[in-house]
This record gives sequence, structure tokens and C-alpha cells, in this order.
Amino acid sequence: MKNILTAVVLFLMSNTVFAEQINIIVTGSTKGSTNAIAQLIAKDSQSGKFNGIKLNAIAPGNACKGFALVKQQNGNTFVTHYENYYQLVSKMKNDPACPYVSFENAKPIVSKVQGLYLVVNTNGQGTELDKFSNTKLKIGYSGSSDVEKGWHNQLNKAFGNNHVFVGYNGSSKMRAGIASGEVDAVWTTYSHYLRLTKQKDQYKILLRTLPELDVDAPILAQHFDNKKLTRAFLGTWYVFNDKDNIAKIISQSLEQDFKNNTGEFGTYANNKKLILFFDQQTQVDMEKTLSWGQYSSEPNG
Repeated sequence: MKNILTAVVLFLMSNTVFAEQINIIVTGSTKGSTNAIAQLIAKDSQSGKFNGIKLNAIAPGNACKGFALVKQQNGNTFVTHYENYYQLVSKMKNDPACPYVSFENAKPIVSKVQGLYLVVNTNGQGTELDKFSNTKLKIGYSGSSDVEKGWHNQLNKAFGNNHVFVGYNGSSKMRAGIASGEVDAVWTTYSHYLRLTKQKDQYKILLRTLPELDVDAPILAQHFDNKKLTRAFLGTWYVFNDKDNIAKIISQSLEQDFKNNTGEFGTYANNKKLILFFDQQTQVDMEKTLSWGQYSSEPNG
């Protein structure tokens, strides 16, 4: 009889149907991909995909307002988004109006990874990595904080050169910079590389930080035999104050939709060819290996 009761309890636990509303807080602009993904995940939840867990997407307007709202949750269970580059910059600035949030005790659901590519303007001429290494050039970045500058200094040491750092306020301005000849090369994502090639067929990838796509270019860390040079934009959705395995339930459902190209999120992710990870330990490990803070100027580093 005892065994029967135990089996019944385990069955009920494994088939728990949630009936509560949980906020999914957008830490980005209302027009960006972070909000787009949040709205899609919320739609999937409302359709019953997460075993009754209902998510209500809240978009305050930008990242700073989003993290300010996160700070006000006071122990409630909620979902929000983390981006490794943004969080390090926020930590370094220590601005109360744009607060830094620790994700140490939160549980990851799904992670999106974007590697970086060293794109050069060939101007119709062949460009080789050795030539790049030995020629002092201006290199553009989408930001101008100490985060990018620290990585740039590491790269200069690896190249044995003194390439000039040029920081822009955003990727669109960075693309305009290389298109106009203001800089000779940029570190950017693959999607921005494709935007450049649509304008003119004179851009080439010389290096990449991850083996994420089939690109004919050396991988940075392997080329210099230095894993600490690796950088990527890592964005992860987390559950704060998890209970009853909410993070695991949502993650497993999203992973299934991604594999089957079903659901709002799964269809979007496949159409956008997103590189996603769902295994919790893998996501935790990536936060360390893809960190932007792998240089001595990083606080507490």
C-alpha cells in the first residue's frame, strides 16, 4: 500500500499543472531582439506549452529600466534576460540609474551565443592574416568602454602590433565607419558582416572567436594558443527564485520546439538561425569561458 501511495505522489508531482502568472521582464529596447523573444516565449506560455506556467511579458522601454524593475522584485519568481557584455559594463560603471544585477543564484533556461569576427575592408585587394598582423591599422568596435579597450590591448599583445582602437556608439555607426574607410577593420557579429557584404563585395573575415559557423578563417584562441582571448556575446534567459523546477520545465519545452521547429519561439529561432544552448551546466560554463572580463582591469578579476 505504501508503494502505491508513493507512486501516486510521484506521478502527481511529475504532472503538476501550474496556474500562476509569472512576469518575464525585458532588459532591452522594445524594438530589439530581447523583447521580440520575450513576447514569443510569453505567447508559447499562454498556449499551454509550459505545463500551465503563464508568463506575462513586461517591457519598461530599455535595459536600465528593465534592471531597475528586476531590483524591485523582492523575492518573487520571475524570468529575465542576461547579456554578458552589458552586465560587465554595468558593473564597471556602477550607476544607480542603470543598476548591475547579480545572476549568481538564478537558473538558466536558454542561452544565445554570437561569436565575433575580424572583418577587413580589402578594397578589392587580397588580404592575408600575416599582412594584417604586421600593418598598423585602425580597428573599430561597437562600443568604447574599458571592456572593449581591455580586449583590444590583449589582442595587440598577441599580434605584436599597436593597432589603433576606434570605439563607436553602436554597430550601425561601426558599419558606417568601415564602409567610409574611417577604419580598416572591425570586430563584429556575423549578421553585421553579412550587412556589409550586401553593400559592397569587398569585405573578408580574417579571424573568428568561435567555431559556431562554417567560415574559412582561423579561430582566435587556437591561432594564438590563448583561450583567454575568446569573446562572444552571450545572452541567457534566467528564472529568479525558481520553485517546482519552473526553469527546467520551460527550458525543456523550448528545446523541443527548437528541435522540431514548432511553437512561436522555436520557429523564430530556426528562421533566425540562432545558436542556442539548453543544458544548464553548459550555460554556466560558457559564462566563464566567454566572459568579456578576462583581463586585469576587470573589477575583482
